[in-house]
Amino acid sequence: MAALTTVLVGAISSVREIVKENDIYKRERAVNLNIAPYVYSKIWIGFVLALYQAGMLLIMKILFVRPEMSSIMGYPALYLTLFLGTLCGYFIGLAISAIAPNQNAALLLIIAALVPQFLFAGALLPLDLIPSGETISIFMPTRWTFESFIKISGLGDQLAEDSYWAM
Repeated sequence: MAALTTVLVGAISSVREIVKENDIYKRERAVNLNIAPYVYSKIWIGFVLALYQAGMLLIMKILFVRPEMSSIMGYPALYLTLFLGTLCGYFIGLAISAIAPNQNAALLLIIAALVPQFLFAGALLPLDLIPSGETISIFMPTRWTFESFIKISGLGDQLAEDSYWAM
């Protein structure tokens, strides 16, 4: 759930960023606003928000879930994973905001973009049960976030060592 939450939080926090400023952007563009500074300003805000949101998610995870880590370095690794997942979600939201014709359409498009994130994360269904699941999941940030959580926590180690798992 944490892998899905990070991408979801990032995407929802940015899905209206560009589309809500469409009229302002057009007016500013007419008087020499360059595209690069505008996009960098959105990326900078996303970076700062992802740092904050990942920190809050980690604090809530520590307080309420109390994940067991094999070493003390597991928590910084968990924070980095939460940050990268949130940042990927933020970029997905920005991309949708850039292509959406209006704010209502942006909210509908975010649903269409997030459903595959849930399906191809590998947490709900094994990817080999979904036709072309392994191939499609390569492009899903939720898959990489989920696999990183499994590696950091070591939850999959006992299962991988089980002799029945090899069968």
